[in-house]
Amino acid sequence: MQERVLIADDDKHTRELMEAFLANEGFSVRSFSNGYDLLAQVEKETPCLVILDVMMPGMDGLNTCAALRQRAPELPIIIVSAKDSPYDRVTGLTIGSDGNFGLGLPIAQNAARCMGGSLTVENIPGTGVRFTLRLPAAGGESA
Repeated sequence: MQERVLIADDDKHTRELMEAFLANEGFSVRSFSNGYDLLAQVEKETPCLVILDVMMPGMDGLNTCAALRQRAPELPIIIVSAKDSPYDRVTGLTIGSDGNFGLGLPIAQNAARCMGGSLTVENIPGTGVRFTLRLPAAGGESA
């Protein structure tokens, strides 16, 4: 059974990019355009990771993070947002996120780090770029 990652971001293109990357790495991904729908899904299943945007209509990522932290204290949560000033990062960590990152490739690299793993990017001449995501196995060792 694939591990499930849940994403909440109001930007469709960002959701699709994260979905494609994570699915390519073998994860089952479900995404939502707001925090309310993501919280409803967490009531039905416990994902291995939640990725949140800060600026969403309705329930923003910070409030979603706080609600998730109350319901599932051990759930890995990262915030990925254009709001990445030091103040914004500290606020996200204070609310309960495991990491707060700006947009771009570091999204995936930092998500891997939050889960105790790593992401490497390798340029393969003639074939393009290869991404390798390594996460710890259930026993704590890298897979």
